[in-house]
Amino acid sequence: MGKFTRFTARRKKSSQYSQTHSALLPEGPWKTPPRVIISAEGSAAFRDLIRSGKVADLTDPLGQLAGYVNEQIGGADYVRALQVREILQRKMMELFDTYDVLVSASQPNPAQRTLETNLETDVVFADPLGAIGNLCGLPAPLSLLSLCCGRSHTCIQ
Repeated sequence: MGKFTRFTARRKKSSQYSQTHSALLPEGPWKTPPRVIISAEGSAAFRDLIRSGKVADLTDPLGQLAGYVNEQIGGADYVRALQVREILQRKMMELFDTYDVLVSASQPNPAQRTLETNLETDVVFADPLGAIGNLCGLPAPLSLLSLCCGRSHTCIQ
């Protein structure tokens, strides 16, 4: 069961498909494994760029260094992250046996203006639904719905 089967909407025989219920996400170390997988696979995909030194031509200072850092991820760490992914995929499949859609606020604050937001320093809160979606490869538009968490005079109106 190494691959997560794509979520498919199904109609319930009764009118229960329109009801809402609270759900608990599976607990576990879901934040780090997607970072390990994305970083290791990214460094492999851009290996020629990194090894040629042309990565220094990127405008993002973090992008200039990240490839070199990500190449240091060991095979054992990568394989362990894949094992955690498989465990979580099974747990999410069990959750989707009961629920068709998970709805949650995507941020604990109002939406920020993108040009004024430093994603490395200004977005420092936990995002369990995002981490789980990334780790499982969930098709977000189909199974995860993200809602705004209010408005403010300093944020997007």
